[in-house]
Amino acid sequence: MKLFSVYMIIFLSLVCGFLTFAASQEEYVIYNRAQGYFQQGRELGDEDLVKSAKGELLSFISKYPNSDLYVDALILLGDVDYYLNAYDDSESAYNRALSKLKPTDERYSYVLYSLAWTQYKAKKIELARDNLEKLSRISSVYQPNAFFLMGMIYLDAKDYDNAATYFKSAADVAKGELLAQSLYNYAYCMMKKGENEVAIDYFEKAATASSAPVISGKAFYQAALLLSEKSPSTAESFLKKAVGLLKGTENEKDALFFLGNILSEAKRYVEAISTYEKILSLNIDDEYKAKVYYEIGWNYYDMGEKHYLDSALAFSKAFELKSSIWSDAGFQLAYVYVLQGMYEKAREVYERLASGLTGSPLKYQALIEKGRMEIKLGNYDEAINTLSVVSKASEAKYALEGDYWLALAYYSTKRYRDSTSLLDHILSSKYASDELKARTYYLYGEIYFANKKYDKAIEEYMNVVDLGVRDVIDNAYYSIAISYYAQHKFDDARKYFSIVLNRYPKSETLLDTYYYLSEIARVQGDIATAFKYYDKILSIDKDKIYFYDVLVKKAEMLFAAKKFDELKDYAIKTIKAYPKSPKVEWLKYYLGEAYLNLHDYEDAYNQMTSLLKTAKTSDVKSGALYGIARYYAVKGYSSKAEEYYKTLLSNYPLSVKAPWASLDLALLYYNRNMLRDAKMMFFKTIFTYPDFEKNDACYFYIAQIYEKEKAYDKAIRTYQELIKKFPNSPKVPKARKRIDELRK
Repeated sequence: MKLFSVYMIIFLSLVCGFLTFAASQEEYVIYNRAQGYFQQGRELGDEDLVKSAKGELLSFISKYPNSDLYVDALILLGDVDYYLNAYDDSESAYNRALSKLKPTDERYSYVLYSLAWTQYKAKKIELARDNLEKLSRISSVYQPNAFFLMGMIYLDAKDYDNAATYFKSAADVAKGELLAQSLYNYAYCMMKKGENEVAIDYFEKAATASSAPVISGKAFYQAALLLSEKSPSTAESFLKKAVGLLKGTENEKDALFFLGNILSEAKRYVEAISTYEKILSLNIDDEYKAKVYYEIGWNYYDMGEKHYLDSALAFSKAFELKSSIWSDAGFQLAYVYVLQGMYEKAREVYERLASGLTGSPLKYQALIEKGRMEIKLGNYDEAINTLSVVSKASEAKYALEGDYWLALAYYSTKRYRDSTSLLDHILSSKYASDELKARTYYLYGEIYFANKKYDKAIEEYMNVVDLGVRDVIDNAYYSIAISYYAQHKFDDARKYFSIVLNRYPKSETLLDTYYYLSEIARVQGDIATAFKYYDKILSIDKDKIYFYDVLVKKAEMLFAAKKFDELKDYAIKTIKAYPKSPKVEWLKYYLGEAYLNLHDYEDAYNQMTSLLKTAKTSDVKSGALYGIARYYAVKGYSSKAEEYYKTLLSNYPLSVKAPWASLDLALLYYNRNMLRDAKMMFFKTIFTYPDFEKNDACYFYIAQIYEKEKAYDKAIRTYQELIKKFPNSPKVPKARKRIDELRK
């Protein structure tokens, strides 16, 4: 009826023309007026006009029961009532008309078809089906329509087998748009039956059979749906056709949206975003608009870190709209903020989510995330207040998660007893997942580690390993290694660091693992291994966390290994490559040391003098002073050397080079035969820097001075003190020999 009402208008116009002369002038005027009201009312969507048509027709039928236009008035009344959704009245009018017509009358088939449509709309399916079966037998003209409507009846009932049979029958005899619609519906039934290849074939046939853009567009769209996984490129092609055909229709947005999805899946994010943005120019409601912004947000997110701000902007627009994905957009927006370190903005979003999700369990998730942000921001009291609410939630899942983050907040404020109480509660709960238990054991380990109870910490980290939770286990192995490292158990530390490297090459601890392995190698003097790890760090440290420190440590190790030629070449090359490094002054310092130890005294002096003017770090300045002092000492300018040693000791008494300057100044006095000054300087070195590695030499030279002063008892006692305090010193054999000789 909806599809073919145009037939009714033409048909009734012809009938009216034939019967005008047989009817009275008044009958003709009333009938014509009713027909005019109906046609104009339907075109304008003006229901008052249509109701006026009904009034005229009821008056006509009552007044002229014997008129030649009586049957036509009943038919038109049926059409009017159908339009007004008065299906029972429509059915009555059509039945009355049929009772007056013979099957051979050309109007009979139209009325029977209209009656079937009315019964279909009124859910009188059996009556509709019987009339359609009858119609298909008596009218070749209406047979395609009858088959089509039978297909619709079965389609509504989701009886796709019978629906497909009738749509196929309709397609075999139909023409024009009815053919295209029948092919489309047949394809749809095949799709529902899982016969996708057949469905695709018939959707294509429907698209090419129709001259109506909407049917063709919908057919291409449905075919694309079926092809999206098997042949995305073909699906894309169909969707582009669908978009063009559906332009300006309600279905345009769906075709564009699906095309955007196809492009997004193909990682053609810029094209996908452009496609989604076209939807925003259409007349769409907030629900759809939010959905589009949400997809744009995801595409920017998938484009990587450089586009996180664009992603956040799109998600925020989705979040500002009332829609079914409001909370999804909010959580994703906050997550993107977190990735950018924008914790305050993330906290604000979580606050809004918690407020807007009242009555939903997701409220607790929002509060948990807000609590996490407070922890990251160092607002521990606020975190504790927020998470305490979650900890009391009736849903065990959220309550236990709240307990964990509350325990972390307590840990962050060193309220370890409060923290462990919550952790014990989690571990005793039957509702705690293995993943939550793993995090709980890990936090327990962190508490022990913070209190330097490293063996206890290792036990807790091992509990994490035993649970085997993938998201936490690599951190557990790393923390076990760090616990051994803190105890200087380097072999055990190396073992567990190696587990992280070999089993979890994508671990977030990877960079730290390489760093500590390099430190172990450095401490143990294994320069080759240290350099291997240093080079690995330099290749992966994109955020320059250890990068510049490692550049300096390589120089430091070459210096400690006394590979001065290599140090010189390395320092020159690295200073040139990274002139703006925040550690460049250290590289310049080690270059000066290389010159000094290679006896390139002029270069050493120039390097150290320049560095003294520009260095910002006290250790570097003290190192430069030390280098200049040594330069003067080697050149024989004792007074200048003494001046620089004293300046260093006065300005930087706690620097790394201070004990060396103190020792060298004492030796300078000793070599100048300033024995009293030398003795006091050696003693000052010992008592100012009791852990200095060369204090054994200080004792030896003090004893030598006592010998020169002929204070032999004091010399013997000093040699004995050296032997007692430094039994492994290379000076011990000489000290023993001198004691023996002095006692003779």
